[in-house]
Amino acid sequence: IYQCDWSSDVCSSDLGRRLPVSLNTSVQEIRWTSRGVSVVTDAGTIDAKVAVVTVPLGVLHAGAIKFTPALPAWMRDALAGMGMAGYTKILLQFRRPFDQLPGSWAAGKIAGRDGFSFWMNPGGHGVSHAIAGGAFARELELADADEAVDTALAALRAMLGSRIDKSFVEGTMTYWNQDPFSRGAWGFARPGQFHQRARLSRPVGGRIYFAGEANHPQFWSTAGGAMLVGSQVAKHIAARLHLL
Repeated sequence: IYQCDWSSDVCSSDLGRRLPVSLNTSVQEIRWTSRGVSVVTDAGTIDAKVAVVTVPLGVLHAGAIKFTPALPAWMRDALAGMGMAGYTKILLQFRRPFDQLPGSWAAGKIAGRDGFSFWMNPGGHGVSHAIAGGAFARELELADADEAVDTALAALRAMLGSRIDKSFVEGTMTYWNQDPFSRGAWGFARPGQFHQRARLSRPVGGRIYFAGEANHPQFWSTAGGAMLVGSQVAKHIAARLHLL
């Protein structure tokens, strides 16, 4: 985890250095009362005064974490007002990068179906991104990975010609929609539900706080927005617990 001072372009890895972090530990239930919380994991139970929940909305929508007692109706409504976007990247490596198109974008539609947005050789490393969204992204992830790579390569070939085949090395893809720890790419507000972003940031019973990219009113769907919300929540909790 890195903390950066963008005014001086100085970054450090001190953020969270003193925090006890458990990897490969999944949360199954959060029990909350007026006195505190108990977080039940597959490695044991953690008792605390408050809990900050930063898992993606897709995990919450799937009920992967049980809340006991159930979350209040207003929070359930806020969560229901948000959806989880489908998004997939297929990465295509070439021996001879598209030097004439570095960092540029191109869009290609496949006959009778959706298509890709191509980010051509960003950074000059020889890897181009084929980006798909929505139902098409979810469809690609359910297919064989080689089939998805072939679909993206065919769409690029239709724009640039068969000469790209001689330079193609290999491809791979993301699986954010199928990942049980994300179940999608980022949170979006359903039509008429933008106000739910603010409601997501209201604490439940003074014990459970939700944070993440879905909460931020301006920088939603970004890692920066998630970090800003997390920092705000942490400061609020610290002040409430008289730690500042």
